[in-house]
Amino acid sequence: MSCSCDAPFANIGANPCKDIRKVARRFILVPEFDSTGSKNEISDLASLTKATLQAKFDAPNIADRWFPTPEMENVESVRDNAVVQEFNSGKKAKVRDGVKTMTVYFPLQGNLWMGKLEKFECLKYGFYAIDADGNFIYTKCPDTGVLKPILVEPDTTDVEYMEATDTEVSMVKLTFDIKLSEKDAEQRVVEASELDFDALDENDVYSLWDVEVSYSDISTTSFKAALATDFGVKVAGLVQTDFTLLNQTTSLAVPITGFTETPSGTYKIDYAAQASADVLVLTVVKSKFDFAKVVESTILIP
Repeated sequence: MSCSCDAPFANIGANPCKDIRKVARRFILVPEFDSTGSKNEISDLASLTKATLQAKFDAPNIADRWFPTPEMENVESVRDNAVVQEFNSGKKAKVRDGVKTMTVYFPLQGNLWMGKLEKFECLKYGFYAIDADGNFIYTKCPDTGVLKPILVEPDTTDVEYMEATDTEVSMVKLTFDIKLSEKDAEQRVVEASELDFDALDENDVYSLWDVEVSYSDISTTSFKAALATDFGVKVAGLVQTDFTLLNQTTSLAVPITGFTETPSGTYKIDYAAQASADVLVLTVVKSKFDFAKVVESTILIP
């Protein structure tokens, strides 16, 4: 820590409210900056709400999005010994705190999911932590009360796929160092009972699934779109109002005149007749899904 000459002491009466923080069970990974270059933070405790967080999880621009992880196991948080200089006289002086390293494991997430997490190896990011009781952990800005993510030291993130063995399931291992400027003494806990969401429930705190599309039976008046996540799970139960259609060639909206789902996850979409060789763009909007790959997969009318 850094020392201040104008306030050399602090009162250290015992804390009557014992430390309630438990082992971390989830992270909310947060890019250090959003798409405008502003720091990603929560302005105050009153803004720590389900609505505020879900707006971040569902942000249309991925550069503005926050990314909760699945639950993790075998969490280790280890700080190295402080770096100390010893003089010829035998006296010692502390140079800096030791580096704090976190290691966590995500059971049964697989190598496809590992590839997604690897993207963070090249990014500047931090995290809010959710402990085993659903408490929310953050770094408090001493001057403003802003709820800041705990920052990760750049270029220290490592993601590794751990093969299953006769005695262990497959796991994804995540390791990173906490930025040296982060102070344990500035971390704070918001009790689960004070939150309007369950931070351990993936219905409340979630990351999006990427959706892919396969088109078939394309004509001037209809096509079929089979939607599934890149994990192969069918995206079923969508309704007509979740879909819009654009003729990219003419830049005009195309009215959808008929809509059926058969089989599950495959949607037959009828529309006003369009010209052969025109290109259509299908847009789908549904919470908890990212349909960017669907928009990119244009439809050429034969």
